[in-house]
Amino acid sequence: MNMIEKVARAIVNNLQCGDDWEQWTGVAKVAIKAMREPTEEMKEELNCLCNVYVVDWNKIIDAALKE
Repeated sequence: MNMIEKVARAIVNNLQCGDDWEQWTGVAKVAIKAMREPTEEMKEELNCLCNVYVVDWNKIIDAALKE
């Protein structure tokens, strides 16, 4: 299961609107894309705790959107 499907399924489950997650892939992509720019708090955690930089974060999000 790729990230787009995973997020779409989570949206469907949360909204309790059936099992047709495929109709929600567009919404899932928008949700994932919204996470591309991390918040200041996320940047602090990325840079301080695990030495992952914002550039790497953007690559991770971009990869999820390509799945």
